[in-house]
Amino acid sequence: MSPNLKAGISDRFFGYHLVTAADLDVPVATGGSIAPHLGLEWWPDYSWALRAGYDGVENSPTAGATWIYQFYEFDYAYIYNAGGLGDRHQISMLLKF
Repeated sequence: MSPNLKAGISDRFFGYHLVTAADLDVPVATGGSIAPHLGLEWWPDYSWALRAGYDGVENSPTAGATWIYQFYEFDYAYIYNAGGLGDRHQISMLLKF
């Protein structure tokens, strides 16, 4: 695993309901290539969100959702054809206390 530098920017619009983000993975060692990441997240209310993006490492579109209930946070992420090995699904749960 080679080291890299990550630089990015993010901002919120429309009363914090829309979040945009962009970042770059820049390899420190020789032989790597710069990989961009782009994302958009929409929070219609405080308890759930939908997101879409692009993963430059996997060269794939991505999508996801978040649902927050009391001190639980459930996240789902989807990456299309991750690394040519097929679709990837990730599910996580956070406990906030």
